[in-house]
Amino acid sequence: KRRLISGDQVKMGSYVISFFSDRPEDIRRDSEIAHTKIKGIHLSIWLSSACLLIVLIASVLYFQIYSPAKARKTLNMVTAYIKEGDYRKAHETLTRLLNTNLPQRESQKARQLLSQTTLSIAQKMVSEEKLSDARDFLVTYLSKYGLDEESSRDAWGLLDQCRLRLGQQLEDSGNYTEALKEF
Repeated sequence: KRRLISGDQVKMGSYVISFFSDRPEDIRRDSEIAHTKIKGIHLSIWLSSACLLIVLIASVLYFQIYSPAKARKTLNMVTAYIKEGDYRKAHETLTRLLNTNLPQRESQKARQLLSQTTLSIAQKMVSEEKLSDARDFLVTYLSKYGLDEESSRDAWGLLDQCRLRLGQQLEDSGNYTEALKEF
């Protein structure tokens, strides 16, 4: 029912029959359309490649430049809090910061500062005789961040001191069972 043009193919079962003709009326006149389709394919490939390159560059810029710079800025802010003696604010900022995806160097610095603020806060609690609060605060810190032996060594020592003093207070008040738990 349809006129065959040179280059058309007809499939019959597993056979493909190609029609070729050198008569001018059988030659496909839409060669410009085929050329435009090829141009469109090349343009699509080029645009896809360009988009992929842009995404790759944006990812590198974000993870290698922006994210570390933002973390360093926050760490500088935390250092200022510590110098002002605002250990609670520094501690809260560091715990939020450590819940993000930090680069290795910034993560290590944040953990060191967190250890410093934790010790300062706990020592203040101990000096105010809030031994059970200090113990709970240190236990929370150590259970979440105390995997690094070097930075948590002082926290473990302070925790031991809190437990011994708390145990001694409980023993002095006659509460031997609770004292034994602390010891």
